[in-house]
Amino acid sequence: MPIAFRNLTPYLLVFLGIFNAILLFAESPAIIHFSKDDNQSHKQNWQIGQLENGLMVFANTHGLMIYNGIEWRLYPMPHQEIVRTLYIDQDRIYVGSYGEFGFWKSSPTGQLIYTSAPSG
Repeated sequence: MPIAFRNLTPYLLVFLGIFNAILLFAESPAIIHFSKDDNQSHKQNWQIGQLENGLMVFANTHGLMIYNGIEWRLYPMPHQEIVRTLYIDQDRIYVGSYGEFGFWKSSPTGQLIYTSAPSG
């Protein structure tokens, strides 16, 4: 074995050991791709928020979408407006769209009810 290679052998072994350790502890990221068929809505999401209970809320072209980790639920706007923005404040989800502003609030039965804010 040539002298130059013999001097590099310990460094090469350390490098290979570290590289293998990195590969052993590497994990796949927890990213799940959802198609529009998975949630029966439009592919365009304008804004995303998270409720205090962990539910994810999406301002979507077809309305307000809520994902609980298992299933999607779509809440269309009264006149099919595109929900462009949302803001979560305690028990209300405020939404804004072109010519419309209001909030969604959970009823005693757990269903979300939309209330339009007065204009003017």
